[in-house]
Amino acid sequence: MRKNKKIIIIVVLILVVLVIGIYTAYYIFKNKDKKDTNYYYKVDNNSIMLLSNDKIVNFYNCNGECSVYENYFVNGRLLLNDNGKIYLYDLVKGSKLSQEYDKLYFVKDDSTVKYFVVNNGSLYGVMDLNGNVTVNLNYEELGSIKEDAVSNFDVANDLISAKSNGLYGVVSLSNGKGVIDFQYDDIKISSGKIGAKTQDKWYLIGLDNRKISKLAFDEIILGENRSLVRDKNTIYFINSSDGNILSEKLVLNKDDVILKFEVEVLYIVNTDSGKQVKYIYNEDANRFDKIK
Repeated sequence: MRKNKKIIIIVVLILVVLVIGIYTAYYIFKNKDKKDTNYYYKVDNNSIMLLSNDKIVNFYNCNGECSVYENYFVNGRLLLNDNGKIYLYDLVKGSKLSQEYDKLYFVKDDSTVKYFVVNNGSLYGVMDLNGNVTVNLNYEELGSIKEDAVSNFDVANDLISAKSNGLYGVVSLSNGKGVIDFQYDDIKISSGKIGAKTQDKWYLIGLDNRKISKLAFDEIILGENRSLVRDKNTIYFINSSDGNILSEKLVLNKDDVILKFEVEVLYIVNTDSGKQVKYIYNEDANRFDKIK
């Protein structure tokens, strides 16, 4: 009898191990299929259908007429504009991943979406790609939004500018913790560098909120190694790490300001006449030459 009981126990244990092994293999195979499945979607008035190989995998009925916001569709997840409200939905699992928002903007790094700036009413926050709120909707501004494009952030260094009670500071993109207190009239973030404006003057500052140099500027365009600045009627480059002057100074006319600087071309506009002038930066001569 004892021998038979031992045999039965051994057989049961073997069966349990086999069942666990089969289930594990099935689970891995099933998930592999899902991961490798080539999904696409169709919108039909109030419904979104998830398809693969011309077969409906899943569908979702919106609250009203819906569309895919900015065609955002990644691994079966969509941003749905559902009757005027925007939220993240997982069509594969059939689950709503985020709360609803009035507006949403992409935070991109090298054209890849990393976060979303979200808005309800007059307040802004940040949501990650899984629908989790990383920065609570407590701010008057997050980043700088122009024509639906977000600037003034740095994904690599986990920074985004923020405005609260009329003043600017810096918070973490990933958890919303304060990095620089709200004490400035404006803030710029680019290429790991920070420019802060107070009393109509711009300064380079570090993450410790200390000024990198005592020099102050009327305008600043941040760069990783060098930043372009305007001090009254002169324009020149400074070192982005220590604030030291790097180039010869370009003397402007009265009421001239920087319109933009891109691909080594400096665009100047006169605020009185509206006339525009272009300069090219001559790296060999370390100066700006006028383009005729």
